[in-house]
Amino acid sequence: MEKCILSCKDFVNYIVIAIDKTSDDGTEEIAKKYANEVKYFDFEDDFAKIRNFAHEGVKQDWILSLDGHEFIEKHDRLEEMLETDADGLICTMVQENDSTFRNAKIYKTGVQYEGRVHEFVVCKKPIVYADFVIRHDRVHGQTSHGAALRDAQRVGQVPRIMGEEYRKNKKNVTATLHLGMYNQGMGNFWEAIKWYKRTLKYDKYGGQRWWELFNMSLCYLALGKHFRAFWYVERAERALVHTWEVQKLKGMIYFAAGKYEKALDCLIESFHQNRLDQPYKPWGRDNAGTWNLIGECFFRGGKYLEAGIAFGKAAKECENEDAKVFFQKRSELMEKMSQEK
Repeated sequence: MEKCILSCKDFVNYIVIAIDKTSDDGTEEIAKKYANEVKYFDFEDDFAKIRNFAHEGVKQDWILSLDGHEFIEKHDRLEEMLETDADGLICTMVQENDSTFRNAKIYKTGVQYEGRVHEFVVCKKPIVYADFVIRHDRVHGQTSHGAALRDAQRVGQVPRIMGEEYRKNKKNVTATLHLGMYNQGMGNFWEAIKWYKRTLKYDKYGGQRWWELFNMSLCYLALGKHFRAFWYVERAERALVHTWEVQKLKGMIYFAAGKYEKALDCLIESFHQNRLDQPYKPWGRDNAGTWNLIGECFFRGGKYLEAGIAFGKAAKECENEDAKVFFQKRSELMEKMSQEK
């Protein structure tokens, strides 16, 4: 939490920290060190209620809402954006795996949250503020004990609460989307596909539909259903024009199906930059991983020299030292095999 506070303390003028009364990991001591006001709550299975409680009584014009395991990575043009007539600024959220989505983490005083789980702030006139980047870092931002408790809490909450919301309104795309994502994360791919299909039936937002179709393709790929996986990734491409993520996923599907030449074309194409701003990004760039897969395609096609070059590029792009050594050894082995061929 200290990293969270230090990342924003230079441009906020009042800090309120709300703490669960059962917290026993030193959060209270850090809060008292930095906060203008510390509040305590009893968790009641309702995250929107907690957030509304935290900002209740705040007199500043704007509120920045952060979790303790989040920190600000970028805040360009902040003063300019605070002068707009919007009531919410939709920021860029970066997950641990470098996937991104958008969320109105800055909003006018008086705006309220809704939703017991996967809560959201209800703005009437939000605008996108992509240059405000918040990194979600539970891996380094929470104790292992705290993370385990949080995971156990979410495992029970998402199917129960979102299931209740779905039963109230079968057209609730927030509920069906999160049930799809939850089951995908748990490895229940057929169940995830079922919920994604229900979401697509009513979701009209192009960027989110792209995300849903992309995830359906991933689910079918995990199930070994290559034709279905390709069909849905093609639909994803039509939903959001041309993206490098789609090209890489196509390459992965072709590779899994043993069509290495076609996989190579898509994987090489995936190095291009996207032309359009994407509100949802399923992956961060992993050039080392892509070059490794390209090397695998060449290797399985018996082109050892080309495979060695690709593995060498993977080694150069890789930041993990152990993986770098592994890729380099593969490159050297391929070069040796090409000479012996």
